[in-house]
Amino acid sequence: IIFTLIIITKSPKVKEPIDIYGFLSFGFGLFFLTLALMQARSWGWGSLSVIALFILTLVSFILLYLFDKRTKAPFIDFKLFKIPLFSCPLIIYTSISIARMMTVFWVIYFQNILGFSPFLAGIIIAISVFPMIFLSPLTGLFVDKFGIKKPVIFGQFLLIFAFAWLAIFMMQKNIYFLMPGLIIFGVGIVLIMNITYSTAINSVSVAKSAVAASIITTFRNAGSAIGVAILGSTLTNVQFSKFSSTLSQIDPKANPKLLEGL
Repeated sequence: IIFTLIIITKSPKVKEPIDIYGFLSFGFGLFFLTLALMQARSWGWGSLSVIALFILTLVSFILLYLFDKRTKAPFIDFKLFKIPLFSCPLIIYTSISIARMMTVFWVIYFQNILGFSPFLAGIIIAISVFPMIFLSPLTGLFVDKFGIKKPVIFGQFLLIFAFAWLAIFMMQKNIYFLMPGLIIFGVGIVLIMNITYSTAINSVSVAKSAVAASIITTFRNAGSAIGVAILGSTLTNVQFSKFSSTLSQIDPKANPKLLEGL
């Protein structure tokens, strides 16, 4: 607070109306989508409730587009999406935000499967953050030397390798085997997210840079919320399927829904 008051200067005020309708449309759309993904297994993918939520999601995002197309200060400025160097990095950035939420479930794995304490599980997860701390200042140098495309593609291949490594060696239940995958994951994340973010920001005019940054942050948070919903739904569905299969071998007449969680 002290440094903010001393150093940050006052910015000129811009008299633009707040796009309440666009904000509400986006917020409700994201809420409906997340709820549908998280409750689909309990309610059934073909249930009226889930179908209705997906329809409401679609309607909300259509309304968002219509509202923001007609206002002077839209919540999401869709004109920026016509710029390839903004829209393509934004898509990559959002998709990585979704995949990044896998770390939430790693903590559960380290505690429930490997038996680590919450503190130790957090320390292990921090291993994937260390490359972000040390490599972040160097990403600009990578772009200057190799351009934008090569580091981002290399980062994506690193993520694929990291996920494959972790998928294989998590079965070994040995943290030392998991270390390389965690470190490589962190390297891939920092290459992709830092470069795509700066590329998207630099692709627009200075007057639109704040708007662009807001859109990127909004999509990052939306991607994170959707990522938790998708990955959580996948996890519970796989667990329930495995549980039902095992239970049917023990007692074909048992109802897995009544015994789940016991």
